Amino acid sequence: MVAWPKPALPLLLAAALLAFEDWLSTPSCSGGPPAAHGPGELRAMMVADLMLLGSDATYADRFFRDHVMHKFFANSIQTLKPDMIVVLGDISAKGSEFTERKWISVIEQFEGILGHHSSLPRLIALGDKDVGSCANLEGKFVHHKAKHLPGLDSCGCGAFEISNVSFVSLNAVALLCDNNDLRFGVEKFMERESHHFQRLNKTECYPLALKPRIIFNAHTGSFSDFLHADGTREITVPAMTWKTRGVPGFVISTFDTKGSVTLRYCWLAQEWHVIMGYLAFVCLTALAVKLSR
Repeated sequence: MVAWPKPALPLLLAAALLAFEDWLSTPSCSGGPPAAHGPGELRAMMVADLMLLGSDATYADRFFRDHVMHKFFANSIQTLKPDMIVVLGDISAKGSEFTERKWISVIEQFEGILGHHSSLPRLIALGDKDVGSCANLEGKFVHHKAKHLPGLDSCGCGAFEISNVSFVSLNAVALLCDNNDLRFGVEKFMERESHHFQRLNKTECYPLALKPRIIFNAHTGSFSDFLHADGTREITVPAMTWKTRGVPGFVISTFDTKGSVTLRYCWLAQEWHVIMGYLAFVCLTALAVKLSR
């Protein structure tokens, strides 16, 4: 008959596993420890390229990657305390191929990853993997996607204000397409919004024409901070997934009442580090059980 290890060992192993997962899922961030929230500040967690598969997710996605990503989000939100979450497109890996029902399953998968933090205000923009490229970009299809995302109109654009900070989200895919009805719809949206900011100058780069305080983009796989000639700051947010090259990460943006923006770039463990960590834990657990008998 096989003897079970000492009664205290399972409890110790469970505690060790929780501590290990907490350490593994804690993000590393530039700028030292997070500062306390100042009065009137807005702190936004900027993520991109989640590449979720919804109902097409594999067992590895559901029982490993989603679990680890849930830990990443939970620890990041608890540590950095953002007021809202912004997804800069490509929340899905194959959204341009998905039916409306499958698209809804992607949104539900993301809400499951967020857990109880899904109550945070969030803005989700559309990327080319969500709606397709110029060759197959179609208004009705985009509308079926956008209507399930709060704050977006039928063209996939949105504008809202929170804590006296104005956000404008553009369907950047449509702006790349010549002679496309969606592009004309996005241009009309920008002209409408430019009355609130500054009249659109069609000779300028489209995002710069709105005279923003800061521009956030994504889809290059890495973080960058660039200053345009007119003084506009442009931030490229890294991918929050293991399915692209580079280290997964996100950006925390703090908007204060004086109009300045403070950024923190945070990065997460790579997938092979996580896998090796769990394998090492399993081996140490097996060794501990063997030695305790």
